Amino acid sequence: MMSVSLLLLTIISLFGISNAADEKSARLLISKTILNEALVSGKDLTIHYEIFNVGPSSATGVELSDTSFRISDYKHISGLSKVRWEHIGASSNVSHTIVVRPLSPGAQNITSAHVSYIAIEGEPPVNAYSSEPGEYYIFPEREYDRLHSSHWIEWAIFAAMTLPSIGMPFLLWYRSRSRYVDQIKPKKH
Repeated sequence: MMSVSLLLLTIISLFGISNAADEKSARLLISKTILNEALVSGKDLTIHYEIFNVGPSSATGVELSDTSFRISDYKHISGLSKVRWEHIGASSNVSHTIVVRPLSPGAQNITSAHVSYIAIEGEPPVNAYSSEPGEYYIFPEREYDRLHSSHWIEWAIFAAMTLPSIGMPFLLWYRSRSRYVDQIKPKKH
């Protein structure tokens, strides 16, 4: 009985020591967000990364890399898909934005970004992953324009087609009204 309680006490104290070490280490939360409302082939796609250090100490050697955007499917416009920060202070954050252009329409799986950092000096790097946006459909440019353009030509054709059906009754009414108004003379009081 005494050995079992001694074993439990040892396990609990080791767990407490490991938690104390975790409480002193940096802890990063990573968010990956697509800022566009619609993903369109041939138009810019903006991806925003935010890294928050919620731990009580600085994270060092922070490296963000994202392999979701292959050269065969996307054209790189601006920003870097692999970035490094020397350190991110406790209770602070950094952000990074890249812009790519999808080359072909269709379903695309946009996966999470990989982040590695050193939480405590002298310890091996910690690997973390960002939130994963998931699967998106990239619209062809022509289909997107058809759905979201102002359609001026269609409205002009609609107006030209409805003008006779509205204009002819108006002309008949106006002509009839002008005949009767001319015949009626105002009364003198």
